[in-house]
This record gives sequence, structure tokens and C-alpha cells, in this order.
Amino acid sequence: MLNLPIEFIIIVLVFLVLAILEIYKPWYQAEKIKKVRWLSYIGLYFFNMLILRIILPITVVACAIYIEKQQYGLLNIIEASSYIEIIIGIILLDFMSYVSHRLMHIFSPLWRLHRVHHADTDYDVATHFCHHPLEFFIGTSFIFLVIGIFGIPVVAVLIFTLMSELTGLFTHSNIFIPKKIDQYLRLIMITPAMHRTHHSDDLGDSNSNFGTNFPWWDYVLNTYRAHPIAGYEGMKLGVKGFKESKWQLLPWILVQPFYKGNQDLEILEKDKSFPS
Repeated sequence: MLNLPIEFIIIVLVFLVLAILEIYKPWYQAEKIKKVRWLSYIGLYFFNMLILRIILPITVVACAIYIEKQQYGLLNIIEASSYIEIIIGIILLDFMSYVSHRLMHIFSPLWRLHRVHHADTDYDVATHFCHHPLEFFIGTSFIFLVIGIFGIPVVAVLIFTLMSELTGLFTHSNIFIPKKIDQYLRLIMITPAMHRTHHSDDLGDSNSNFGTNFPWWDYVLNTYRAHPIAGYEGMKLGVKGFKESKWQLLPWILVQPFYKGNQDLEILEKDKSFPS
């Protein structure tokens, strides 16, 4: 029997549950053949993990263990209970995730990489796996930075990384949640409807709802949008200029950042589309 990490088993089980729910009771019907996209996205996910391990000599958990042993970082200077430090650590990591995500939408070179994730015109649980390797590397580098500066406890890193994977699968899932329940859930977590708005091809929508696990950063920093400008029925998914099927398949996914689309990158740099 393979000695698989418990985290990986949990991720696979959650993915399968959400995938089954999508197949038997989807919120919206898929436009493209699910099998082909999913093979590309899942293959890309494992490719990203492999590339990351080749480029970076240690994992984020190994980094956190080293920092904790050496007592580096601001949290190791402050005398607080381990539970408080874990909570603070998770909050700091989540805030940095919000910041890095927002930066991906502001600066052209970063947007070109992140655009790969937004190019999917059939939003479902597998969309969570679709990230360009360079974006994957940059996102992980941000986590390393936060761990080094603040001395995030190992337990906090473990909880945050697993929580982000599970939340990502849930928020990208094509499952319907009744409006009343969704409104209450939005107080404490990102919902599929809330994040679906972020995947609209309208800049006013996509430049909102940047949160990873918690919605509070969007509320406080004025980047929250309750629903798409055109409504859920009227909104279009994807990125203008990259809606052909090939952009959701390997190897086109890897070369997509080197193409310029109809959606001008200069518009993103001006950053005029954040909700007021």
C-alpha cells in the first residue's frame, strides 16, 4: 500500500465528493467536455508540484520547522500562547494570500501568469488546479516570505495550506447553494457564488473578491462585490481573447502568458475597476 500523506488523501476525497455533486446536480451546465479539461488541469497540478520541488530545495513546512527551531521571526519574540500564535499565523498567511492575489490583477507580468487560471470558461472544481507553474512558484515564494518575517508556527502553516486547498476546491465548485445559506456563509468564508463573480470576464467583477479563505479582507479593503454586474445568469466566464478550447488544454496553458489578448493589460494597470 502506498504511504500517501493524510493531507493528499483528504484533498482527493473532497475533490471526488464535489465532483460527484457537480455531475449529478450542477449549478450551470458545462459548455466544454469535462474529461479533456480535467486531464489537463490535474496533470498541470502534479507538474506544478514537481517543478516546485525541483526549483525550491525545501517545502514551506520544512522552512517553518527551521524558522521555529532557530526562533526567528516576530512571533517568536512576542510571548504569547501557542494557540494565539497559530491563529495569528493563519490570519497573516491568509492576508498575504489576499495581497499576492490582488497584485496578480494589478501588474501586467503577474496578470499574464494569473490569466491562465481565469481563462477557464467552464468554472468547476477542477479549475482550482489550473495555475501556471510560474504563478505557482511566485505564490509559494510569498508564503516563504511571511514565514521568515513573522516566524509562523509549523502547525499554522500545515492548517493554512490544507485549508487553502480545500477552500479552493469548494469555492471553484459548480454547486448550487441556496441564497439564504450563501448570505450567512459569506460572513465567515468564501462561497462558490462569491468567487464565481471573480471569474467573470468583466473587469469590474474580476477585480473584486480576492480572498482565499476568509472574506474579511475584501469587506475591509473595499474589494467585495455581492454579485456580478450582469447577474449570475448574464455574466460570462473567462478572459476576453482567450475563450477558445485550446487555452484550457496543455501545452497551450503553458504558453498562454506569452500571448496578448483583446483584454488590454494596460486597463488592469490603471486599476479603475475596483468596486466603490
